[in-house]
Amino acid sequence: MKMKVLWAISFSFLLAVFLGCANEVEKKAKHQERSKQYIAGEEFQKAVIELKNVIQLDPQDDAAHYELGEVYLKLGQGEDAFQSFSRAVSINPENLNAQLKAGQILLLANRTQEARDKAELVLKKSPDSIEGLSLLAGVQIQEQDLDGAFRSMEKAF
Repeated sequence: MKMKVLWAISFSFLLAVFLGCANEVEKKAKHQERSKQYIAGEEFQKAVIELKNVIQLDPQDDAAHYELGEVYLKLGQGEDAFQSFSRAVSINPENLNAQLKAGQILLLANRTQEARDKAELVLKKSPDSIEGLSLLAGVQIQEQDLDGAFRSMEKAF
């Protein structure tokens, strides 16, 4: 008798956990879908709210952090964008798009060495990346290395 009660309690607990997880997945998917619709309709403030909801449900979703950074750029909120791209990179260093965006913002902020580091990281993983070579060329221009910038741009095109 005790065994049946224990089994029933265990089964009920596992069922509740499973249903709760499925519910979280569904919620996340709905927020992601709404964020895409808001972005398409250029309702960027609403997209921010939806993406923050996604991140609240799954803080380790680097793609959501990246997308939030993109929306912040559209809103002209560079500092918030940089924070989102940086968070995406800290979660997933292989997110080369986030690395590039963070590097571009660093370049605009005259943080040349940090921007160079981002460009070199991207180019190490993807040597023919046009965006990576363009970022490197921008760094080289700030460093007054016009010949290097020209060579980088030649490789890009």
